Amino acid sequence: KQIPPAERARTPVTGVMKRAAEVHTVGPNEPLEAALQLLVSQDIRQLVVLENGRVIGLLSRGDVLRVLEIAEVVMPPSSS
Repeated sequence: KQIPPAERARTPVTGVMKRAAEVHTVGPNEPLEAALQLLVSQDIRQLVVLENGRVIGLLSRGDVLRVLEIAEVVMPPSSS
């Protein structure tokens, strides 16, 4: 959302935040590849991680890519 510079100092958080219904979520036991697929398919940068209806963290696209990249370096695919 674009807010004119003169209005920024008095713009409340509700003026720029996403509504709860617009936020994508995952559970803490969701596979990383499924989370990455959701991030990519919805063209979003972060997912809210919920457990029993409570926010327990945020998962970014970068977080997932770093883990998958590290896994590839540590355990490269077999060339069979």
